[in-house]
Amino acid sequence: MTPFKNRTIDRKQPVEVYRNLHRGGYSIRQDGLVVAHSKDIVIKDCTFHIRSSAHKLFKKTGERNVHAFVKGLLGTREDILLQYSHVLYYDLNNGLFFAGDLPILSANIVYSQDSKTLVQL
Repeated sequence: MTPFKNRTIDRKQPVEVYRNLHRGGYSIRQDGLVVAHSKDIVIKDCTFHIRSSAHKLFKKTGERNVHAFVKGLLGTREDILLQYSHVLYYDLNNGLFFAGDLPILSANIVYSQDSKTLVQL
């Protein structure tokens, strides 16, 4: 994890994580500010969020923006269990996250690396 602008992360407070399409990897936001970037990340006690106004703007203009993210506490690799499902985000289908065929709103653990995201429900 690489700090951004010398900002620090309070590990006791939730973070918002989204895929950074310009730099690659993931951006980590806390209290509305990007605090770090990472190639991989573990988040626990997660909820999945879609900002509907930004999603509508994306659908209208086709310009990419940050409209979907995962919110939770930073975890460690030790939090990852063997049982997981792949997560996909379909921004054209009402902006929903899916684990297999099931739409998901929350998860115990999310692990993201490169462009792959795994979830333990």
